[in-house]
Amino acid sequence: MRVENRVIIGSGTGTTAKQLHRFINQLGDRKMSDSTNNIFCAGYQGRNALQQLQQDVETPIVVKFVAPHCPSCKTLAPVLEKLVTDHRGKIHLVTIDMTEEPDLAMELGVRSAPTVVLLKGKTVLEQIAGLKPKKLYSEAIQKAVSANVR
Repeated sequence: MRVENRVIIGSGTGTTAKQLHRFINQLGDRKMSDSTNNIFCAGYQGRNALQQLQQDVETPIVVKFVAPHCPSCKTLAPVLEKLVTDHRGKIHLVTIDMTEEPDLAMELGVRSAPTVVLLKGKTVLEQIAGLKPKKLYSEAIQKAVSANVR
């Protein structure tokens, strides 16, 4: 992992929550302290990262279910990353590969890719199946950020 413009960039197949916390702790005195310079993780991957975030954070979590060779998933990725970056510190993004985590997909009622599930803790706030206009995702994220559920 490395820091570029205060955004943590993971390497390999993804950045888990534990790896992120360990990396931030290793930064030590180099961490930025004021609110305009907070370090931000662009996204997490996998069930373990999702479970860790559900335990550790009170902010909403955008869970993006994808599948290999899914062109709509590739189209959706930068849209969600931009929305999450725009709401920095207020929401987290986790990507789940449905082929690697079919049980999790079934638990959340996900049947196709891409599907976006907005969670606050373990509570499902909204589920959006298929590729939709950016405005729909933006409104759903804004609503999730404003929700008072835990």
